[in-house]
Amino acid sequence: MSDQPLPDPSTQTLPGAKEYGVSDCCLKGNQFEGEPKGKMVKLGGFDVYVATPAPREGKESRGIVLFSDIFGLGIKNPKIISDELALRLGVTVYCPDYFEGRHVPESVLIPFLKDTPTATSQWKASSIFSKIKDVIVAVPNLPNAYSIVKGTDARMVKVEKFLRDLRQEKKLTHLGVIGFCAGGIYAILAANIPGLLQTVIVAHPGPVADDKCTTGIKIPSSWIFSEEDDSCGIEKQETIIAHHKAHQPEGSFESHRYMGTVHGFASRPALHVPEVKKAFEQTLDQQENWFRKFVVDAE
Repeated sequence: MSDQPLPDPSTQTLPGAKEYGVSDCCLKGNQFEGEPKGKMVKLGGFDVYVATPAPREGKESRGIVLFSDIFGLGIKNPKIISDELALRLGVTVYCPDYFEGRHVPESVLIPFLKDTPTATSQWKASSIFSKIKDVIVAVPNLPNAYSIVKGTDARMVKVEKFLRDLRQEKKLTHLGVIGFCAGGIYAILAANIPGLLQTVIVAHPGPVADDKCTTGIKIPSSWIFSEEDDSCGIEKQETIIAHHKAHQPEGSFESHRYMGTVHGFASRPALHVPEVKKAFEQTLDQQENWFRKFVVDAE
């Protein structure tokens, strides 16, 4: 990577950076067992969870940033995933509270949204009375979720500043980002900024307002798709795949659609379901291999 300074922050609005919707699938999921092993610090204007591995000689200038889903750091999943990536890769992983404490609370994890496409189909076929009962549980939580994800433009300004400050303070020559669900939107937006990142991984992202945002990524990108996803369905997935296969150099794009999964499985997986557990573990391998190629071991 060149020693030239990064470009100044763009003054134009990034495509897709307006408002985005929240599907009820954004509010389902499960928490991991176990406890995080890292620490909280203040960095780049955010409270940041830092997962620090055993030192790996010569890799101090490499780093990973993880953008969580709308539950933020209110649940421990993003911290535990950060710990796992740091352990596997031997580089520090930074997980910022980019919602600044205004994330969806843990209590909003609702039970009626199912963990597999089959279970979802069974729920859709259930009685109207069963649906009404479940919707009554969900509806009071949806306005809270919508209010939290409003203001993407303003939040993205802070996210960009955080990434630039992180690179400068930690003297990072190679930086990769992964984003889950809502965090996938910010990962996509950051990947549209020239010179900011070396690579990006996007996991079942929330919807963006402009297709040019997903197709505007010029850096190496890896995508994690679920079989069923109200935010990024099969048609949208195929559009992303077709574009990047046609426009990205060979080896700088990959995507995997994990059958038997629903939106959120890579960050809030139902580990008690064997096919979901297997898919989740495969996503960790995908993340490790991609970041190793484009961040940890990259020239």
